[in-house]
Amino acid sequence: MKHLVAVLLLLVGCGSRTPAVATPADPLPASRPAASAPESREDPRPDGVDAMSELLAAWHAEDLPGREALDRQPEAEASLVWLAQNGDVMNTRVRALKLLALYPSPEVAAVLFEIAGEPSNHAALRAGALHGLAGQDLTDPALAELVQKSVDDEDPRVRAAAEAALSSR
Repeated sequence: MKHLVAVLLLLVGCGSRTPAVATPADPLPASRPAASAPESREDPRPDGVDAMSELLAAWHAEDLPGREALDRQPEAEASLVWLAQNGDVMNTRVRALKLLALYPSPEVAAVLFEIAGEPSNHAALRAGALHGLAGQDLTDPALAELVQKSVDDEDPRVRAAAEAALSSR
């Protein structure tokens, strides 16, 4: 009871009648220079980005959709690429990068290569892109070299993703 009174006095003494509210985190820094921010990108925001973002917000990774469920979304591949490059939440970007493994194409491989190969990108993004590369054509010499080089990365997430990509061949 003494502790309850002390807490109540502390709250009254602070003068705050409103409960503390968590504030959103700062947006994730862009993985490219400001000159190519989303507003100035040539590829506009696909119509399916909001729906895809909700799907990627699943609580558990095992609750993420598979290829069939993704394909039921409008502009699924384009939305995943857009979120991988422009998403505000790190987890959303990483999940989009990983799910791009389900969409093998030279265009997707180029996006994944750019993100995985940029050393200034956060390690979680580089690892996500390497997971995405597991579904791409790793007979391409540039992709194979990047994945092989990433096996020796200083970050364990990047190393593990590169090893997983290599074992998927």
